[in-house]
Amino acid sequence: MTSTGFVQPRRRRLQHHRQPRRRWLQNQRQPSLVGRKDELAHLEDALSMASMSQGNTVFVQGEAGIGKSKLIDEFKKVAGQHDFQILTGFATAETINPFHIFSDALDKVIDRPLFHEQERSSFAKIFAVNKAGLLVAEASPEEDEDLDSDIFASMLSAVQDFVRDSFDSSGEAKAGLGRLEYGDMTILIEHGEHIFVTAVFKSQEHPDMVKLLKETIVTIESQHSALLESWSGQMSDVAPIQADISKLAESRFLVRRELEGVKLENERIRISEQVTQTLAGLSSGQPLVLLLEDLHWADESSLFVLYYLARNIRDQKILLVGTIRPVKEAAVQQVISNMLDEGILTLMPLVALSSQDIRDLFDTLFPAHDFAPEFVENLVKKCEGNPFFLLELARSMVEDGSIAFEDGAWHLMNEDYTIPASVEDVVNRRLAGLETDAMAMSEFASCIGRIFQRIVALSFQSLTDTSQALDKLEDASILLPSNGTEEFSHAIIHDMIYEGMAERWKRAYHKSLGDYYGVAYKGKLNEVLYELARHYSKAGEAEKAFEYCFRAGEKAEGAFAAEQAIQYYGDALTFLSKLKSKAGAYAGEVEILERLGDIYSLTSDFEQAETHYGQALQATDEVRKKADFHRKIADVLIKAGDSQKGLEECDKGLVLLGDEDSVEKVRLQFVKGWSFSKTGEYDQAIQFFNAGFEASKKFRMEKEIGMAHHNLGTVHWYRADFDQALEHFEKALEIRQRINDVHGVAGTLMNTGTVWHFKGDLDKAFDFKMKAHDIYEKMGDQQGLATALNNIGIVFYDRGDLKECIKYYEESLRIRQKIGDRHGIATLMHNIGITKVEKGDVREALDYFNKGLEINIKTNSKHGMVYDHCSMAEALVDLGELDTAYENAVLARDIAEEIGAKGEGAWARRIIGMVYRETGEMDKAFEELEFARAFFEDSGEKEEIPKCYYELGLYWKARGDTDKARQNLEKALEMFREMELKLRVEAAEKALAGL
Repeated sequence: MTSTGFVQPRRRRLQHHRQPRRRWLQNQRQPSLVGRKDELAHLEDALSMASMSQGNTVFVQGEAGIGKSKLIDEFKKVAGQHDFQILTGFATAETINPFHIFSDALDKVIDRPLFHEQERSSFAKIFAVNKAGLLVAEASPEEDEDLDSDIFASMLSAVQDFVRDSFDSSGEAKAGLGRLEYGDMTILIEHGEHIFVTAVFKSQEHPDMVKLLKETIVTIESQHSALLESWSGQMSDVAPIQADISKLAESRFLVRRELEGVKLENERIRISEQVTQTLAGLSSGQPLVLLLEDLHWADESSLFVLYYLARNIRDQKILLVGTIRPVKEAAVQQVISNMLDEGILTLMPLVALSSQDIRDLFDTLFPAHDFAPEFVENLVKKCEGNPFFLLELARSMVEDGSIAFEDGAWHLMNEDYTIPASVEDVVNRRLAGLETDAMAMSEFASCIGRIFQRIVALSFQSLTDTSQALDKLEDASILLPSNGTEEFSHAIIHDMIYEGMAERWKRAYHKSLGDYYGVAYKGKLNEVLYELARHYSKAGEAEKAFEYCFRAGEKAEGAFAAEQAIQYYGDALTFLSKLKSKAGAYAGEVEILERLGDIYSLTSDFEQAETHYGQALQATDEVRKKADFHRKIADVLIKAGDSQKGLEECDKGLVLLGDEDSVEKVRLQFVKGWSFSKTGEYDQAIQFFNAGFEASKKFRMEKEIGMAHHNLGTVHWYRADFDQALEHFEKALEIRQRINDVHGVAGTLMNTGTVWHFKGDLDKAFDFKMKAHDIYEKMGDQQGLATALNNIGIVFYDRGDLKECIKYYEESLRIRQKIGDRHGIATLMHNIGITKVEKGDVREALDYFNKGLEINIKTNSKHGMVYDHCSMAEALVDLGELDTAYENAVLARDIAEEIGAKGEGAWARRIIGMVYRETGEMDKAFEELEFARAFFEDSGEKEEIPKCYYELGLYWKARGDTDKARQNLEKALEMFREMELKLRVEAAEKALAGL
């Protein structure tokens, strides 16, 4: 549509209007806010609340161009006026850096890395032996404890035998690297002409270990061969060799973080807590705004931290503000849904501006003009409430002279001006007006990202004056400079430039950027692995893309950013498949497939884990490796609930290994034992745990020996063989403490405390559980700490100390709420409810049960539903509300039968029997109570057996049979006393006194 008839064109030379035009263009980089007064007022209210330690979270949501950035710019001014410090982080579409948005926000204000993404290993012991088998030098890392003297002596003996065997009858050393397995340690032995250098390590092997070992041999042989030939045995004579060995012992190697046994959620909670505490510290004096922009691009790791943070700033001087587009990504949608459900998020949608708002914005841009009303109305209509459309159109018209300033007013200079049909058309007009060098720079810059360091853009080699090209983009407000960085003025502009570029130029620019990072960060490539992976992938450089995607996956994995690691490893596999067709292509498919299996297992995606382990199994010819993949497949099958198939996989692995003992065989036996313990086949479980235990002793696998004792203790506990259980737990504890397996120590302490609890020694139960509590607290393991607090609360419950019991329960509940553990919250609601019943606060108890039930229904936790319905039913019996009690008990019974929870079903039937007794339906009451008693006696659930005798005692009392009543109540009393269940003892004594 044209503007014909609006005004007569002004036929004057435009150079007279350059100065007003330039001032207008500069001023309109920050136009006035129009039409968002209510939204700004809401954000100001949120600031006020945060200043009073009532932190909250607000997301500003709207389509691109709708005005989120302008609203946030105005909000930042207001926050500054209220003396808030402002931290800003951006998510980007270009990179998938784990936790990037928080690192971006916090790296500016903390003096240490927020996340440690990789681990380093070192040699545990280095020693040199001459060809006579004599020790020449030895060294250990300073921070590591020296090896046990007995272990070192026996290891040295084994190496000396190896050295003697390695020289032929002429005294010449045989070629090649020696390798010995010694317990959970690996020994590398490198030959020299006069000496062997031996390196011992327990951690994952790194390729550079062998390389440095060889280099050390070369150094010693080239510089000290004469000394070695004439050595008299005096250690002082070989001090130079000792110095070389000590230097080798100081070496550190970046290695893959060990994921087996890691709980992903625990690690992410730890990282989230670190972020929360950092922000809490920063806001303790001056209130703080954490502004997180473009959350629609946030990675899953950042979303986890975001959710955690929003839940835990409600008593802090922190306001969290995010900007986000309407999203389709499931992960982002789920987090928003959960936050809204918990009431910890205010979602503020920005809708299109009204026609009047657009007119007002136009008038602020051109406060004095003689534009025809029809032109303005047509403009307003075309913009459809999108302020970015209007701003870009106005800028374009001023730049190309279609609108000019003269005689104190703005005038339309071209009556045939056609208003573009869309935002894209407007931006394209602006870009078309750029000079060639500026346009080329804009394309190159778009490949870097929306926000980038200016120095990176200056690496563009196709231009003679890159700085001038950047300046032109700044003058055109395509780029906005700030302290050495450049930012595209709007995401729409960045996206249009990048998407509109020819593929061949994209590939060329990305390759150039990859090469730049490779040179600029030589010697410290780990800092830019994600950039290298992205640019070489986009460039289609298969060899380098494979290398850096693999390394980026490893880095993401080390940061517990599972989803990003999966993406990088997946990309590495894609590029590896392209390299396979070339001669000398990379090996590594098996390793990547295994790593993907490990990560999918970590995220509980057991189907994908099984698939990738299966592919790795097919891709390798190594028998031991195949056996280990069978073990890993078995492990995920058992976790997924298919123990039978898990056992079959174990057997396949064991068949491959045959009769020869090996580390892989030990681990298969343990998994098989674990599978049998999961299905309640305890004899078979003990058999395989014992077999693995004996073999692990042969290989001095201390970690596995400790695990074997722990597992055997657990099985004996399940069988109610409490004394044997304690013997195994004691041995497991001794080993785990010796090898510094802190998580293992805490787990064994907790289980030991539980066994003492079952034995009725509540003092010892408390002592062991408290020790576990202290370890979890020191480690910062929030899940473990919450579990320990809950279990300590149970000790106080059984002691009859309900005040202390509730104190521990409430502290556990506080942690569960902090970490967002809905299952744990439901459990604590249930436990607190039971305690309230014992205190006589039955109505309050029902409120807790209902809250727990509500959570269990939302999370579809049917076991939790059974517990809540049973406890509600028992409480309602106490209140005499028998109809409702019966309904809840029947519901519990039916759900228990549906999920095969026989013990919980028997509990429900005991309560149904209680209802029948109270309603006088005595035959039905006896049938239900007897069923429950018989089941619990057969299954050995000691705490439930006396409860059944107690209820049967009350049943016979109601029937008028005092002898049978006394007989049952006395049995109950004896068992309650044996287990030191004070409250139950009091109830039984009271019932007996009433006969």
